[in-house]
Amino acid sequence: MPLLFEIPRGSLFVVKGDLDLPPDSLDILKSAKLKLLNIDGMYSRCVTEDGETVHPAAWTLVEVIDE
Repeated sequence: MPLLFEIPRGSLFVVKGDLDLPPDSLDILKSAKLKLLNIDGMYSRCVTEDGETVHPAAWTLVEVIDE
């Protein structure tokens, strides 16, 4: 399974490893489907199915899903 920074922008994914988030970030469920918008240093900018922006760490282990 790839790390988040290894997948292409626009990919849909679910978190499979430990979930590291920056302070004051919205909490997300590991089962949530996320879309990668970009990587910005240590963290990413992703969006949930509800349109909420979240920032999982770039080294998060993920599974890309096809939709």
